[in-house]
Amino acid sequence: MAERFTTTVEAVPTGAWNNASPCEGWTAADVLAHVIESEAGLLKKTGRVVSAGSMDPADPLGSWVHARDAAQAALEVPSCSGFEYEAFGVRTTVGATFGSFISVDLVVHRWDIAHAAGIEETIAVEDMAFVRAFTENMGDIAQTSGAFGPRLSVPEDADEQTKFLALLGRSAC
Repeated sequence: MAERFTTTVEAVPTGAWNNASPCEGWTAADVLAHVIESEAGLLKKTGRVVSAGSMDPADPLGSWVHARDAAQAALEVPSCSGFEYEAFGVRTTVGATFGSFISVDLVVHRWDIAHAAGIEETIAVEDMAFVRAFTENMGDIAQTSGAFGPRLSVPEDADEQTKFLALLGRSAC
């Protein structure tokens, strides 16, 4: 998922980083900063100092690549990936969170960034299935926690990606 996210970040024209994203009040750059900060914040729970927690507006791609590589290196350390903590009342590990919530973020925010930049983004069927399974497992907390917006109504004959985005409170338009 990080590879697809990287491909999208690479495709964003320099001037498009300040475009409004589907995330209310956020630009494409704000969405990328959120992804970078979320990963770094999670890794900081382990007590590791991660130097990937911010985005340089002059170099969004470089900021993302640095953050991605720092996260990957940290996750290769068993004491980091296996670090246990509590999230939403459930005991989990940093590695499990990267494999679930952070991966969901990469799928959804890849579309947000692409949409803001005017890039045609088709979400892979397997990625939609992964996110759906995650959100079903989370139940109503996915919407009430602010992770996703309120579900939107779409025509019954809408394509699968449009229906998927509506579940996450995003309009494909």
